[in-house]
Amino acid sequence: MRFNDQTNPTINRYGSDKFQASFSNVPGVKQSDLKLFDYFLRDIVFPDFNIQTFNSEFMGYIIRHPINKMNTELSQIQMNFKISEDFQNYMFLSNWLRNIRYSTVQPLLDGESVLRKLYIKSLTINFLDLKKRITNQTTFTNLFLLSLSSVSLIYGQLEEVPMTCNFSYEEIINNQYTTDQNI
Repeated sequence: MRFNDQTNPTINRYGSDKFQASFSNVPGVKQSDLKLFDYFLRDIVFPDFNIQTFNSEFMGYIIRHPINKMNTELSQIQMNFKISEDFQNYMFLSNWLRNIRYSTVQPLLDGESVLRKLYIKSLTINFLDLKKRITNQTTFTNLFLLSLSSVSLIYGQLEEVPMTCNFSYEEIINNQYTTDQNI
């Protein structure tokens, strides 16, 4: 069967630069400073999805079964940021990890819970079409910073300096939106 462009004219390839990210909070960061993460996010490596299985035997056949409710092992999400001119976004994340490592957790801010003080409540990724309309939205909840990469500083070179962060999360929520003007 031949593809007919007129039956579905909206099929295009996805450009990897068509996304927006929004952090609900970052521990130790004021709401006004969240732009250091929203605007300086360079790329995201979405986690892979795996389902654990177990095998049973029935009449000489091996049957694989998914373990869905007890499947608690989720892959990590990796984010690469451009470091801001004043190094502030790197220092915020570095201080977050340092506070955890040396048990010097700062006092609670308004609305913070003791149990979730050291988490990012949610990270929302909006996927955009070529007209910059939201087509899909993925939200990661309760992100926890696991690692922050080393940073290489070099005299005499004026380049963006990247940092890589790995986060664990508890849940992924996917929403799909329609961009059809006729609906």
